Amino acid sequence: MQGSKLSPMRLPLNKMVSASGDLKSPGIFVLFTANVGSPNFVGRAEASLFEALMAYRTHPSYKYYKVLPCKTRAEAYMWECIYWHSSGETLDNGVAKGGKHPEPPAGLTNPCPVPGCTHEPHFRPLPESHNYSAGGGVSY
Repeated sequence: MQGSKLSPMRLPLNKMVSASGDLKSPGIFVLFTANVGSPNFVGRAEASLFEALMAYRTHPSYKYYKVLPCKTRAEAYMWECIYWHSSGETLDNGVAKGGKHPEPPAGLTNPCPVPGCTHEPHFRPLPESHNYSAGGGVSY
């Protein structure tokens, strides 16, 4: 595990221009609508945090982000579950707003690590075109 804390500062999404360092790895990201206040979205990147964040760069609501780089897709899923559960009702992708519990990465059936969680993971096979060398390979 690389760490258990999100990056210390909220960074503006619209200032992202290139992938560097930890943004090239799998991990989780948390999006915010303002530079203060509760998180609004928790997501996971199975290969590249940069590519996942770029999908939100021009989102009309999300303006800032924090990241937690991980070494494996399974580790990213674990932290996504932890942050998803701890952020609760403030999330746009939380249960209170119609969201669903995160699912494990394709090819894995890891249970949610949060004590008391009753989510049953759904197995999704790896796609035939899965690129095992791009940091998204099967890692346990």
